Amino acid sequence: MRKIYLFTFMMLLLVHLKGQAQQITLHVERAGTLPGMIDESRLPYITDLKLTGELNGTDIKFIRTLTQENLRFLDLSEAQIVEGGNPYTISSSVQITSSVHYYTRNNIIGVLMFCIEDRRKPSVISKIILPKSTLEIQFRAFSGCTNLTNIDIPNSVTSIGTETFSDCTSLTDINIPNSVTS
Repeated sequence: MRKIYLFTFMMLLLVHLKGQAQQITLHVERAGTLPGMIDESRLPYITDLKLTGELNGTDIKFIRTLTQENLRFLDLSEAQIVEGGNPYTISSSVQITSSVHYYTRNNIIGVLMFCIEDRRKPSVISKIILPKSTLEIQFRAFSGCTNLTNIDIPNSVTSIGTETFSDCTSLTDINIPNSVTS
């Protein structure tokens, strides 16, 4: 009898947890508005996210927080990175006496853009599809994404910065297009 109760409990728990995971597709009509498009109570349950439209620093900062929650799959293939908004990250170190603010630039995956420096709460993202319009991936853009296994780099990319994938210890599937010259 105990086994039946335990089995029933486990099945109900599985159904409950499965019901909370969410796949979402959103069109961001105006850059900087993504944070207001998703109810805060849903954030911990978003596992797959596809975005279309324009994304600026405010949107990227929001996406970065999602990668520290449950976001495992991010499809930006039909999105475009544009200038503007708040800095997507602020970096400081012992060697630098002031903080460095990083802002988005048109069609650039910027310095530290998806790098999560907080080792206490690392990124859980495992797959990213970059925007088709991406021209360049800069220094340490994905550094420290220890759960990243797969990344799709479009043929439009001509440059990939140093240490872009440093500490991406799970990365097994990456195709660098022939268009990359540096």
